[in-house]
Amino acid sequence: MHYEITELSPRTITGITARNNNFSPGSAEVIGGLWQQLYNGVYLGIPDKVNSRTIALYNHYESDEKGDYDITVGCETAPSAPLPQGLSVQTIPGGRYARFRVQGDVQSAVTDFWQALWQLPLDRRFEADFEEYTGTDPQNMTIDIYISLR
Repeated sequence: MHYEITELSPRTITGITARNNNFSPGSAEVIGGLWQQLYNGVYLGIPDKVNSRTIALYNHYESDEKGDYDITVGCETAPSAPLPQGLSVQTIPGGRYARFRVQGDVQSAVTDFWQALWQLPLDRRFEADFEEYTGTDPQNMTIDIYISLR
């Protein structure tokens, strides 16, 4: 898997959050449910978006990919944006990230990516990882995936 190392500044994400575990029954339903809520009206109610991309942020890791973590599905917003009721604000910390680019069908491309990532010998921080989606066609999407590094 090809990637590039990049330094990012902190970013503010506003969206809906749930606690999850990759190896729990129902994990895919938790993630799918968040995306469904986002596109069934939540996205339109998020103020002060800085662009049209959507983001899935993974943070507050209990340990590593086998432990619990928070997932927030939403978009990048101005740091001073008002917080609508029922939404959460998360910060993607600045720092060093490995940036991967995947393209194609959203569900299979992202699932295949994470399966392959867990086999890579990256020196992960397990602080904040995120997927940034560009495009509107779920069968042909560009997804930049950022993995926090030590």
